[in-house]
Amino acid sequence: MVCIDLPGHGKSGNLGSIHTMEEMALVVKAVLDKLNLNRITLAGHSLGGYVCLSYLDQFATMVNTLLLLNSTPEADTPERIENRNRGIEMIQKNKSAFVRMAISNLVSPKEQYKHKKELDKLKKEAVRFPTSGIVATIEGMKIRTDKTDVLKEFNRRKILVAGKDDSLMPWKRVKSIGEATNTEIILVNTGHLSYLEQPSEIEELLHFID
Repeated sequence: MVCIDLPGHGKSGNLGSIHTMEEMALVVKAVLDKLNLNRITLAGHSLGGYVCLSYLDQFATMVNTLLLLNSTPEADTPERIENRNRGIEMIQKNKSAFVRMAISNLVSPKEQYKHKKELDKLKKEAVRFPTSGIVATIEGMKIRTDKTDVLKEFNRRKILVAGKDDSLMPWKRVKSIGEATNTEIILVNTGHLSYLEQPSEIEELLHFID
C-alpha cells in the first residue's frame, strides 16, 4: 500500500495559490511512475476521492479498482462554496481555531469523546500544515468540476463507502449517486471519518479489494 502526502499536506510543499484536483492527480501519477506502478487500486477519502476521480479522468486505463471513502463525484454547491469562503477567512485569522472546529465537526459529539486521542492527533498534525497550503487546497476544491460521468463511464470495479451519519456526504445522496453511476455502495455506521471511526472495517475492505 502506498500513502501519498498531497501538496500542502504532511511534508509536501505547495504548488501555488490554488491546488487544483488535476494538478494533485498529476502529483499522484508522478509518484506512481517513480515506483513503476501502472495497474492500481485507487482509494481516497473526501478530498482524496476528488483527486482519485481526477486521476481516473486522466489515466483510467491504469486503474483496476476505485474506492471512494466519504466522497462524491459532484462539484460543490453554491452553499458549499460559500462555506469554504468563510472557512478561508477564518483560517487566515486563526488557523488553529479553524482546524480544531473543522475536524471536530466531522464526527458526532459521541464519536468525539470515543476517538478523542485519534482526533487530537489529527488536529495536531493538521495545525502544522502551512496556512497557504490549506487555503490553496480549499480553493482547488471550490473550483473542481463534476466527475459524475467519469465515474459512470468507468467499467471496472468501483465502490462508494458512505457513513450513515455523515453530514457532509448524506447517505441518501450517496445512494442516489451510486445508483446513477452503477457503483457499488457500502454503508458503514460512521460520520465523515469512516477510516478513523471504524478502522478495522475499512482496513479489512482495503485488503479484500487488494
